[in-house]
Amino acid sequence: MENQQEIATPDIKNTNIRKVRSQTLTFGTTKWLTYTAVFAALAVVMKFIGQYLTLTPSFKITLIYVTWLIGGAVLGPFGGAAVCITSDILGSVIIPMGAVNPFLVLGNTLYGVIAGLVFKYTPVKSYIVKFLASGTACTLICTCILNTLAIYYFYGYDKTMNVWQYFVAYRAMQPVVAIINIGVTIAIIPLLLRLKLLPTFKKQDCKGDYVMPNISVKMLEGRSQAQKEKLARDLVDVLSRDLGADKRWITCTIEDYDAQEWQEIFKTEIADKPDEVVFKKPEYDPKILL
Repeated sequence: MENQQEIATPDIKNTNIRKVRSQTLTFGTTKWLTYTAVFAALAVVMKFIGQYLTLTPSFKITLIYVTWLIGGAVLGPFGGAAVCITSDILGSVIIPMGAVNPFLVLGNTLYGVIAGLVFKYTPVKSYIVKFLASGTACTLICTCILNTLAIYYFYGYDKTMNVWQYFVAYRAMQPVVAIINIGVTIAIIPLLLRLKLLPTFKKQDCKGDYVMPNISVKMLEGRSQAQKEKLARDLVDVLSRDLGADKRWITCTIEDYDAQEWQEIFKTEIADKPDEVVFKKPEYDPKILL
């Protein structure tokens, strides 16, 4: 008695039609501009709130980096840059703190660029890892290096101390602030997903949602329902393992035939099929079943 298994996968053209659309906003569209404006406004609010969360002259608990990280993730590097530079300049106007430091503005703008690039190109498909990577990169490059140098030279600290002394005295707590912001960002990932703000991950062809095989088993009647259920489970397990397909996208059908019906099934489904389709060749004559 011969079992035949058929694995059917929809053609790639039809499959692509059913792909989940990316939630990444298109640069320059009205929706993109609206989101940029909203994130910039939120960042200004976070900066304003930070003025009242001052523990020491050099240690302010600001959550503006949360908005910048999310802006980069949602809007990409250009959108992230737009959010950062807009909120930074508006914040300086609304909350004046002396002369505008153009180098500090540049460092803050690059925060959004780096956040967008690192979030987009971090290969791991985990929002937590992506935000950790982008937050860490922005903290090291922008907060600890670029912005430290911008303040150090612009305000003349280089006349009285070296850059390391300045960092220890005035900037050492900034990484702590950054860690708080990264933690808050990660904590609100469920909310961001509920609001459908974060871009979706691109699925790989031949894996997961893009593979929807059907296993078709044709055989002589006589097996019990329990045997068929176990067979279906085992086949699904093997196919999922070998093709990397999610089990929820796999289906399995089992059909019974008597000896006479099997003659036609053997001819159309096995004997008449090309060699490249029949991976296990028959080693019996179906007429012996009659």
